[in-house]
Amino acid sequence: PVILTDFVTPWPAYKKWTPAHFKETYGSVELQMTDGRETDPEYDLRREQHFAPTRMDAFVDRVLSAGVSNDFYLIARNYNIRKPELAPLLEDIDWSLGYLDRKIAAQSSALWFGPAGTVTPLHHDSSSILFAQVYGQKKLVLAAPCEVGLLHQMRAMYAAVDPERPETMQTPAHRDVLFSHLTLDAGEALFIPAGWWHYVRAITISISFVSISFVSISF
Repeated sequence: PVILTDFVTPWPAYKKWTPAHFKETYGSVELQMTDGRETDPEYDLRREQHFAPTRMDAFVDRVLSAGVSNDFYLIARNYNIRKPELAPLLEDIDWSLGYLDRKIAAQSSALWFGPAGTVTPLHHDSSSILFAQVYGQKKLVLAAPCEVGLLHQMRAMYAAVDPERPETMQTPAHRDVLFSHLTLDAGEALFIPAGWWHYVRAITISISFVSISFVSISF
């Protein structure tokens, strides 16, 4: 993993993507969100059960009034970036560096938007991802694929522990797992290789763009 400082600052999105801009420009767009997460300890594993409709303007109002909450969130699996009404968002990304493939971006990228306090539990992905922080701050906790203790009692791609709650790390398998903690600021991006464990918590209201649309390179 590597933090790419100032990677996002040249993007038009860095200057435009705010809750106010989303409400003013896309307020009438019908979205899908995840809701009622705080009543379910496995809200991410059972995310489909929490899918609910909303409009962008109503969602922004809820974000602004929520304070700290993990109850609702626009996540990758809501596939909102694929909506034709939100296609202009992809024009706010700077594709000129050549790392990401604009042609497949709509099918391989995601918009994450929510209040302070949203959490994505510790998990790993089968694809490498570019995690671009456009607005606000997020805390991430990483662990290498070689930390085999995290395989103990895992479900699907999710670990059985919360790296911010030491009381969940008391089994012999989990006790010696090495974690790295970092804060991702607006304007920065984090490259996370496939297989790396990562946990994400929003410190503030947060808008992130995450993509796996890397340009293939052959030698």
